[in-house]
Amino acid sequence: MSACSPSITREDAEKELVAFMLDSIIQKPDGGPANYVQTSGQPWLNPPSSAILIIYAPPNEKKDKNPWEQLRADEAIKVWWYFDNNLVETTDKQVAIQKYAENYMYESHDWAGRYEFGILSISTNNKKATVYSSLSSCPECAGGSILTIERNDSGKWEITDSELLWLS
Repeated sequence: MSACSPSITREDAEKELVAFMLDSIIQKPDGGPANYVQTSGQPWLNPPSSAILIIYAPPNEKKDKNPWEQLRADEAIKVWWYFDNNLVETTDKQVAIQKYAENYMYESHDWAGRYEFGILSISTNNKKATVYSSLSSCPECAGGSILTIERNDSGKWEITDSELLWLS
């Protein structure tokens, strides 16, 4: 988990929450923080046999949204592919999302999972946040949850509550 200072700006809190979510999604089997290398590139040009897609997107502000429409994934803030202990951030977000669907959801590669997350709110003291997170583990298997993430006494973020919103 990412440590944070006692008095932190909202912008820094958002950066820490993104890092916390990445670490939560990409963990070693023993539950420790992932030992990944962040690079940049276009892994879809030579897609690995297995990869995870991670999308950080802004919240959907429509009042009449369905439970699975918490985020505007089509307006992604950041997009990563994770494979072979490499976290690769793409600058061409929509192409990365499209190529992941083509390479893994509809073709013969192993399906490894598509994650979406977005920060729905941060408290005024920047010590508590509400985050939406979803996982598609196969084209027909998906679910989304609202997570409550708070700073503990040591200044690290931790998930303190979750609410399942939907399953398919």
